[in-house]
This record gives sequence, C-alpha cells and structure tokens, in this order.
Amino acid sequence: MNAPFYPPKVRPPRYPERFPFVMLDVVRNPLSVWPAEVYEQPLVHRRGPLGVFTWVLAPHLIKTVLLDSQEKFVKTPIEKRVLGPLLGNGVFTSDGADWKWQRQVVAPLFRHGELLRCVPAMTGAADRAIERWRERGTGPHDIEHDMTAATFKIIADTMLPGGDTFVANAIERAHADYLLPISWEIAYGMLELPRWLPHPKSWSMRRSERDLRGAVGALISARRRTPGDRDDLFSRLMAARHPETGEPMSDAQLIDNLLTFLAAGHATTAMALTWSLYLLAKSPEWQDRLAAEVCDVAGD
Repeated sequence: MNAPFYPPKVRPPRYPERFPFVMLDVVRNPLSVWPAEVYEQPLVHRRGPLGVFTWVLAPHLIKTVLLDSQEKFVKTPIEKRVLGPLLGNGVFTSDGADWKWQRQVVAPLFRHGELLRCVPAMTGAADRAIERWRERGTGPHDIEHDMTAATFKIIADTMLPGGDTFVANAIERAHADYLLPISWEIAYGMLELPRWLPHPKSWSMRRSERDLRGAVGALISARRRTPGDRDDLFSRLMAARHPETGEPMSDAQLIDNLLTFLAAGHATTAMALTWSLYLLAKSPEWQDRLAAEVCDVAGD
C-alpha cells in the first residue's frame, strides 16, 4: 500500500529562535523560522526576536483580508521594500485608490470567456514541453526551468505578443540574480536596516532591476511605434484612464504592471506546476486518478 499523499513540509523550529542566529535561517529559507502553530492554527499572532508577526491561514480569514475588508489591510513596509524596487507601484504592490483603478483595468482579462481564449496557448506550451522531454530521452530533467519557460511563453503569447525573447532572457537572469537571493532583502527589512546598506547580493539585485525595467521599457517603446490592432494586457493598460484625473498610465506604471504579470505572475505559476509534478511523481495512485479524469473530460 502506498504512503498517504502529503506534501513535504518545512520542519518548524523546536524552540524560539535567538538573535542573531535567526537571521541566518531567514537568509537560507524564510519559511524555516515559522513556528509550528502556523501549520496547525487558523490564525497565529506571535512576538519574536524580529518583532510582532501575524499569520492569517484559514481560507475564510484570507478571504476577509484580500476581498471582504481589503481596504483595512495595507501592504507592509517589508513587502514594499522587497518588491517595490522591481514592481514599483503596480497592482501587486499598491494600496487603496491606486490599487483599485489598476485592478479594474486588468480584471476583465481573467473572466472565464477571456481565459478560454488562452487555452490554445496553454496546450501548445504543454505540447512543446513534452516534445522536448521526449527528445532528451530518459534521465533527470530540470522541471523548474521547463515550467518557467512554459509559463512565460503562455503569458507572453496571450498578454504581450511580440518582442518576448529579449524580455524572456532578462527574466531568466533575474530568477538567479533577484528572486533567489531575495531573502537577503527580507532579512534586512525585518531588521529595518537602511536600504543603502549593502548585503552580499545587493549589486546583482540592483543590476537585475535595471535590466528588467529597461527591457520592458524598450518593449513599450517598440509597441508604441507599431501599435497594430491587438487586444491584450498591454493594449488595455495603454488605453486605461484614471477615473478621477483622466490621465493615462505613465511609462513607469506600465512597466510596473507588465513586470508584475511577466515576472511575478509566471514565476509563481511555474512553482505551483513544479511542485504539483513532484507530488504526482511521489504518488502513483494520484497519477492514475488524474489521468483518468483528463480522459473523461478531454477525451484524447
């Protein structure tokens, strides 16, 4: 009989972390300092060596924070410090009225009918990934890299057609230079250290910010020169007008929001797919159930 289907868990600390050792754990993996209660309770409020933190964990409480009473919960200084330099004041990092009008611009793209238009791009990316695996033959594959490439291709084809190769290369470099060492910024933010104080990855992260924002800025300039008749995320952002001032988005706001979807959006989806495949590989009985459901719904 196969083992129960449980996802792997980070082992929580057995005792309260002490400063400064806790900072080393934050840099290695911020999740490793979360207390055991986070995996067991719907709401955890705790004072530790790095300050007071609250974890909101139950689905109905998460809905309260993100939807029902979202105006009462603003972005934290750590979020703005860690993500603000790259994503600016876009829909992911902004608050209040700034967030609301930007969200109203992008929300229609995620209606059911709009998403159905993306299905050919999604199935095409899946087919290409499978073809590459078959061409490589047996042996280990870097699934995270493959899922990152697939999800970026889907977003580029459905939301930002054209010019994606240059941006894709910049985003691939940013994964190593910005996203992987981002725990340094989290640790510095927890300690409330000034942003000008360098850490071992400061230079590569700043370079990555410049490269990515420059690449997307060049894409915006190229698109303005040849606008065409396209209905995608870029077109809607370009056409959007602030409900109070009537002003269009500035180039900085366009870059903020495009990077939010291109960088943050595809990376999170790629991680979800990577871990899903890992868990399925660990649990053959779920592979069989999934394959049967696909056959029932999608035929051949």
